[in-house]
Amino acid sequence: MGGIWTSDSLDGWKLYDDKVPTRGDCPCPFEWNGRHYLFQGFDQFAYSPSGKPGTYVDWSKDGRAPYEGLSVPMVAPFAGNRRILAGWLSHRDGWGGWLVFRELVQHPDGTLGQKWVPEIAPPVAPRTFTAQPGKPFRLVFRPESGAGTALVFAIDPEARVAAFHDDVPQVKWSAAHHAENFKIRRLPAFSAPYAVRVVSYCEPKSGDTIFDVEIGGERTMICRRKGRFRAPEES
Repeated sequence: MGGIWTSDSLDGWKLYDDKVPTRGDCPCPFEWNGRHYLFQGFDQFAYSPSGKPGTYVDWSKDGRAPYEGLSVPMVAPFAGNRRILAGWLSHRDGWGGWLVFRELVQHPDGTLGQKWVPEIAPPVAPRTFTAQPGKPFRLVFRPESGAGTALVFAIDPEARVAAFHDDVPQVKWSAAHHAENFKIRRLPAFSAPYAVRVVSYCEPKSGDTIFDVEIGGERTMICRRKGRFRAPEES
Protein backbone atom coordinates (compact mmCIF):
# COMPACT_ATOMS: atom_id res chain seq x y z
CA MET A 1 0.00 0.00 0.00
CA GLY A 2 1.30 3.45 -0.92
CA GLY A 3 1.54 6.34 1.49
CA ILE A 4 3.77 7.53 4.33
CA TRP A 5 4.73 4.95 6.93
CA THR A 6 6.55 5.58 10.21
CA SER A 7 8.56 3.45 12.61
CA ASP A 8 11.04 3.91 15.45
CA SER A 9 13.02 0.89 14.23
CA LEU A 10 13.49 -1.26 11.15
CA ASP A 11 10.30 -3.17 11.90
CA GLY A 12 6.88 -2.36 13.31
CA TRP A 13 5.94 0.09 10.55
CA LYS A 14 2.63 1.97 10.88
CA LEU A 15 0.69 3.70 8.14
CA TYR A 16 0.67 7.45 8.83
CA ASP A 17 -1.05 8.79 5.69
CA ASP A 18 -2.52 6.72 2.86
CA LYS A 19 -3.73 9.75 0.88
CA VAL A 20 -0.31 11.03 -0.16
CA PRO A 21 0.12 11.09 -3.97
CA THR A 22 2.81 8.40 -4.32
CA ARG A 23 3.61 7.26 -7.84
CA GLY A 24 7.39 7.61 -8.08
CA ASP A 25 10.42 5.82 -6.76
CA CYS A 26 13.37 7.03 -4.65
CA PRO A 27 11.22 9.25 -2.39
CA CYS A 28 12.73 12.21 -0.57
CA PRO A 29 10.46 13.74 2.09
CA PHE A 30 11.64 16.88 3.85
CA GLU A 31 10.33 19.71 6.02
CA TRP A 32 11.15 23.40 5.80
CA ASN A 33 9.64 26.12 7.98
CA GLY A 34 6.69 23.91 8.88
CA ARG A 35 5.90 23.02 5.27
CA HIS A 36 6.36 19.47 3.99
CA TYR A 37 7.52 18.30 0.57
CA LEU A 38 7.95 14.97 -1.17
CA PHE A 39 10.16 14.46 -4.23
CA GLN A 40 9.68 11.13 -5.99
CA GLY A 41 12.12 9.96 -8.63
CA PHE A 42 12.10 11.79 -11.95
CA ASP A 43 8.99 13.99 -12.06
CA GLN A 44 6.68 13.46 -9.06
CA PHE A 45 6.26 16.09 -6.34
CA ALA A 46 3.77 16.54 -3.49
CA TYR A 47 3.28 19.35 -0.98
CA SER A 48 1.58 19.79 2.40
CA PRO A 49 1.31 23.04 4.37
CA SER A 50 1.48 21.10 7.64
CA GLY A 51 2.48 17.46 7.09
CA LYS A 52 -0.75 16.28 8.71
CA PRO A 53 -2.48 13.20 7.25
CA GLY A 54 -4.70 13.97 4.29
CA THR A 55 -3.16 17.38 3.55
CA TYR A 56 -0.68 16.48 0.78
CA VAL A 57 -1.56 17.70 -2.72
CA ASP A 58 -0.04 16.71 -6.05
CA TRP A 59 2.09 19.48 -7.57
CA SER A 60 3.53 17.30 -10.34
CA LYS A 61 1.54 18.47 -13.36
CA ASP A 62 0.91 22.22 -13.09
CA GLY A 63 4.46 23.59 -13.16
CA ARG A 64 5.02 23.75 -9.41
CA ALA A 65 7.29 20.69 -9.31
CA PRO A 66 10.82 22.14 -9.29
CA TYR A 67 12.40 19.64 -11.70
CA GLU A 68 14.82 21.47 -13.99
CA GLY A 69 16.99 18.87 -15.70
CA LEU A 70 18.09 16.77 -12.72
CA SER A 71 16.93 13.29 -11.76
CA VAL A 72 16.16 11.70 -8.37
CA PRO A 73 16.68 14.85 -6.25
CA MET A 74 17.53 14.48 -2.58
CA VAL A 75 17.32 17.37 -0.09
CA ALA A 76 19.16 17.96 3.20
CA PRO A 77 19.19 20.80 5.76
CA PHE A 78 22.15 23.15 5.73
CA ALA A 79 23.49 25.96 7.92
CA GLY A 80 21.23 28.96 8.42
CA ASN A 81 17.96 27.07 7.88
CA ARG A 82 18.82 26.50 4.23
CA ARG A 83 18.01 23.44 2.13
CA ILE A 84 20.46 21.92 -0.36
CA LEU A 85 19.31 19.68 -3.19
CA ALA A 86 21.53 17.12 -4.90
CA GLY A 87 20.49 15.40 -8.12
CA TRP A 88 22.15 13.86 -11.12
CA LEU A 89 22.29 15.12 -14.67
CA SER A 90 21.68 11.97 -16.65
CA HIS A 91 24.09 10.63 -19.23
CA ARG A 92 22.79 9.95 -22.73
CA ASP A 93 22.09 6.29 -21.90
CA GLY A 94 19.66 7.45 -19.19
CA TRP A 95 21.54 6.32 -16.08
CA GLY A 96 24.42 7.74 -14.11
CA GLY A 97 25.90 11.10 -14.98
CA TRP A 98 27.00 14.20 -13.12
CA LEU A 99 26.15 15.11 -9.53
CA VAL A 100 24.74 18.65 -9.32
CA PHE A 101 23.92 20.74 -6.24
CA ARG A 102 21.29 23.45 -5.85
CA GLU A 103 20.11 25.68 -3.03
CA LEU A 104 16.34 25.72 -2.70
CA VAL A 105 14.39 28.99 -2.55
CA GLN A 106 11.11 28.94 -0.60
CA HIS A 107 8.36 31.38 -1.58
CA PRO A 108 5.56 32.64 0.71
CA ASP A 109 3.00 30.34 -0.98
CA GLY A 110 5.18 27.29 -0.31
CA THR A 111 6.41 26.84 -3.87
CA LEU A 112 10.11 26.21 -4.38
CA GLY A 113 12.70 27.70 -6.68
CA GLN A 114 16.38 26.92 -7.05
CA LYS A 115 19.64 28.82 -7.31
CA TRP A 116 23.31 27.98 -7.48
CA VAL A 117 24.96 27.19 -4.16
CA PRO A 118 27.21 30.17 -3.30
CA GLU A 119 29.78 27.98 -1.54
CA ILE A 120 30.35 25.81 -4.63
CA ALA A 121 32.52 27.37 -7.33
CA PRO A 122 31.48 26.48 -10.90
CA PRO A 123 34.07 24.70 -13.07
CA VAL A 124 34.44 27.80 -15.27
CA ALA A 125 33.69 31.48 -14.72
CA PRO A 126 30.00 32.27 -15.31
CA ARG A 127 28.90 34.72 -17.97
CA THR A 128 26.24 37.16 -16.78
CA PHE A 129 23.55 38.70 -18.98
CA THR A 130 20.84 41.17 -18.00
CA ALA A 131 17.26 40.35 -18.95
CA GLN A 132 14.58 43.03 -18.97
CA PRO A 133 11.21 42.51 -17.27
CA GLY A 134 8.45 41.66 -19.72
CA LYS A 135 10.91 41.22 -22.63
CA PRO A 136 11.77 37.87 -24.26
CA PHE A 137 15.34 36.71 -23.69
CA ARG A 138 17.30 34.33 -25.92
CA LEU A 139 20.79 32.82 -25.98
CA VAL A 140 22.27 30.65 -28.73
CA PHE A 141 25.09 28.15 -28.24
CA ARG A 142 26.68 27.12 -31.55
CA PRO A 143 28.88 24.04 -32.13
CA GLU A 144 32.59 24.86 -32.22
CA SER A 145 32.98 22.94 -35.47
CA GLY A 146 30.50 25.20 -37.25
CA ALA A 147 28.46 22.16 -38.24
CA GLY A 148 25.54 20.61 -36.42
CA THR A 149 22.58 21.97 -34.51
CA ALA A 150 22.80 24.96 -32.20
CA LEU A 151 21.20 24.97 -28.75
CA VAL A 152 18.82 27.73 -27.66
CA PHE A 153 18.00 28.93 -24.16
CA ALA A 154 14.92 31.16 -24.15
CA ILE A 155 12.69 32.95 -21.65
CA ASP A 156 9.09 33.83 -22.54
CA PRO A 157 8.02 36.26 -19.78
CA GLU A 158 4.40 36.44 -20.94
CA ALA A 159 3.96 32.67 -20.62
CA ARG A 160 6.38 32.60 -17.65
CA VAL A 161 8.29 29.77 -19.34
CA ALA A 162 11.99 29.07 -19.86
CA ALA A 163 13.29 26.42 -22.23
CA PHE A 164 16.34 24.65 -23.61
CA HIS A 165 15.81 23.36 -27.14
CA ASP A 166 17.55 22.56 -30.41
CA ASP A 167 17.53 25.42 -32.90
CA VAL A 168 15.24 23.66 -35.37
CA PRO A 169 11.82 24.54 -36.88
CA GLN A 170 9.99 21.73 -35.09
CA VAL A 171 11.21 20.93 -31.59
CA LYS A 172 10.67 17.46 -30.16
CA TRP A 173 9.98 18.17 -26.48
CA SER A 174 10.76 15.71 -23.70
CA ALA A 175 10.47 15.51 -19.92
CA ALA A 176 12.80 17.68 -17.84
CA HIS A 177 14.81 14.78 -16.43
CA HIS A 178 16.02 13.83 -19.92
CA ALA A 179 17.91 17.18 -19.92
CA GLU A 180 17.38 17.61 -23.65
CA ASN A 181 14.54 19.75 -25.10
CA PHE A 182 12.40 20.78 -22.14
CA LYS A 183 10.59 23.66 -20.45
CA ILE A 184 10.03 24.89 -16.93
CA ARG A 185 6.92 26.89 -16.05
CA ARG A 186 5.76 29.41 -13.45
CA LEU A 187 8.81 31.64 -13.68
CA PRO A 188 8.71 34.65 -11.34
CA ALA A 189 7.10 37.74 -12.84
CA PHE A 190 10.22 39.89 -12.57
CA SER A 191 9.44 43.60 -12.19
CA ALA A 192 13.03 44.84 -12.54
CA PRO A 193 16.04 43.84 -14.66
CA TYR A 194 17.39 40.48 -13.54
CA ALA A 195 20.60 38.52 -14.05
CA VAL A 196 20.81 35.41 -16.20
CA ARG A 197 24.02 33.61 -15.26
CA VAL A 198 25.39 30.94 -17.57
CA VAL A 199 28.05 28.27 -17.25
CA SER A 200 28.90 26.10 -20.25
CA TYR A 201 31.87 23.77 -20.47
CA CYS A 202 32.90 20.54 -22.17
CA GLU A 203 33.29 17.64 -19.76
CA PRO A 204 36.39 15.80 -21.07
CA LYS A 205 35.53 12.28 -19.96
CA SER A 206 32.25 12.13 -21.89
CA GLY A 207 32.85 14.77 -24.54
CA ASP A 208 29.53 16.39 -23.61
CA THR A 209 29.04 20.11 -23.12
CA ILE A 210 27.04 20.95 -20.00
CA PHE A 211 24.89 24.09 -19.96
CA ASP A 212 23.80 25.45 -16.58
CA VAL A 213 21.67 28.59 -16.17
CA GLU A 214 20.49 30.54 -13.12
CA ILE A 215 17.53 32.88 -13.71
CA GLY A 216 17.35 35.88 -11.40
CA GLY A 217 18.52 33.85 -8.40
CA GLU A 218 15.11 32.13 -8.42
CA ARG A 219 15.19 29.25 -10.92
CA THR A 220 17.79 27.08 -12.60
CA MET A 221 17.97 24.85 -15.67
CA ILE A 222 20.62 22.41 -16.82
CA CYS A 223 21.10 20.26 -19.91
CA ARG A 224 23.84 18.64 -21.98
CA ARG A 225 24.74 18.05 -25.61
CA LYS A 226 27.35 15.94 -27.37
CA GLY A 227 30.43 17.82 -28.57
CA ARG A 228 31.98 21.22 -27.93
CA PHE A 229 30.02 24.47 -28.15
CA ARG A 230 31.02 28.12 -28.32
CA ALA A 231 30.22 30.73 -25.69
CA PRO A 232 26.58 31.87 -25.75
CA GLU A 233 25.43 34.71 -27.99
CA GLU A 234 22.47 36.87 -27.04
CA SER A 235 19.98 37.13 -29.89
